[in-house]
Amino acid sequence: MKEIFVWNRFVRIWHWLLVMNIFILLTSGVLEKHKLHAVFGILTVTLAFLRLYHGFFGKGYSLFSSFIKSPKQVVDYTMNLLKKKEENYIGHNPLAGYVMTVIIFAIIITGFVGMSVFIIDNELFASINSLENIDKINKTLSKIHSAISFIISGSILLHIAGVIRHIYVKKENIIKSMINGKKIIQQKEEI
Repeated sequence: MKEIFVWNRFVRIWHWLLVMNIFILLTSGVLEKHKLHAVFGILTVTLAFLRLYHGFFGKGYSLFSSFIKSPKQVVDYTMNLLKKKEENYIGHNPLAGYVMTVIIFAIIITGFVGMSVFIIDNELFASINSLENIDKINKTLSKIHSAISFIISGSILLHIAGVIRHIYVKKENIIKSMINGKKIIQQKEEI
């Protein structure tokens, strides 16, 4: 076994800030604390854009090029996962790479839709609120915002299921690696 450095400080801090923000967003949404929800929505969209930047210009396993695989690779990985014969990956596996990508882009989309709803609800621009059918438009935007929030929640549940599987089935403490950045990997024996 060998311990290697996988997740840099930016990715680890980003991950835990995202966890906190999503929790606050879900709670404030349910409790209808709209201003708090808006503030943390903006912070969460900012985090998503920072992660996009880091995914293209960061280093190592945080780069999208290291974990966004072709659809065929994702299907093959998923089929092997179901057969319990999946390959091990140091960073994100192909399925986790897609889940992370969905979460990042869904946050950006739902954030902009949510900001539109907030602007209309709070009548921040009189010209927008004077538009014909603005109430109908706002209801549609609210439904889109909620629907995408469910996609984010579902993706997060898939992520958590993967974490639980890694801990209990593969015996890998990946929560610890998201704290200290290091992951223990099995070394193949050389012949």
